[in-house]
Amino acid sequence: MAKAYEFLRSTYDANGFPKNFGVGHGWIEGGPMLPIESEFYHSGLAVAAIRGLAHLSQLTGKEAEAKSLMQEFAKEQKQLNEAFWSPEKKVFSRLRWIATIGG
Repeated sequence: MAKAYEFLRSTYDANGFPKNFGVGHGWIEGGPMLPIESEFYHSGLAVAAIRGLAHLSQLTGKEAEAKSLMQEFAKEQKQLNEAFWSPEKKVFSRLRWIATIGG
């Protein structure tokens, strides 16, 4: 689990979201939505993984690690919601566009 989490963290961009290129992204790789920076489901899974690791840490008696991971989860969940929520449409956006494209 630790190695998988380390790999996930190695894909993060400067904004703290997993990048959607260079690591086997899926359907979007050749589609009309290119180029994008991150996808909501990909970023959401990364945040959920942190919560899962916190739970596993707690179950194995690693309370300090669990507490640290829960703090990280809360921070990243807030960041995810702020980055992908569209208050005008009242829905989550699926994508974060690369800065040169806008969006």
